[in-house]
Amino acid sequence: MAVINIEEIKTQDEVIQAIRKIKDDLAKAFSYDIKKMLAEARIRQKVGNRKVVSPPSRTDV
Repeated sequence: MAVINIEEIKTQDEVIQAIRKIKDDLAKAFSYDIKKMLAEARIRQKVGNRKVVSPPSRTDV
């Protein structure tokens, strides 16, 4: 699996640059492992005080 280096995708927009850096720092903290990132997100959902809403299931598919 190839990892795309955010620095390779150039932009002059400072906001986009900042967002890309935050995303890269977060991914790096989890060794670029999406399963670890999702597991952590689920933990944060459970301990947070926000209501988590799931879309209705589709039975027509």
